[in-house]
Amino acid sequence: MPVPWFHVRLRTARRALDDGRLDEAYQAATAPDLRDDRRAHAILDDLIRPLLARARLHAQAGRYADALADLDRLAAVGRGEPDREALRAEL
Repeated sequence: MPVPWFHVRLRTARRALDDGRLDEAYQAATAPDLRDDRRAHAILDDLIRPLLARARLHAQAGRYADALADLDRLAAVGRGEPDREALRAEL
């Protein structure tokens, strides 16, 4: 029995997150066919801290556009509200 593609994509997203490939994990977890899946939501929840940390590092290095891009990713999926907005206010 073939594995449905969304299972493969969920595993790909989880593996990318575990390997620190945040952009790849985000892109896979926000694919239209995965948006309603609870496992994709768990991956997005697990992306909050690393994306916020990366946004802070970008901000400290003066890469404000990159920092804002990470904050926009979190906003697009409704995650990290208080910390996200606090960092955005600092920028």
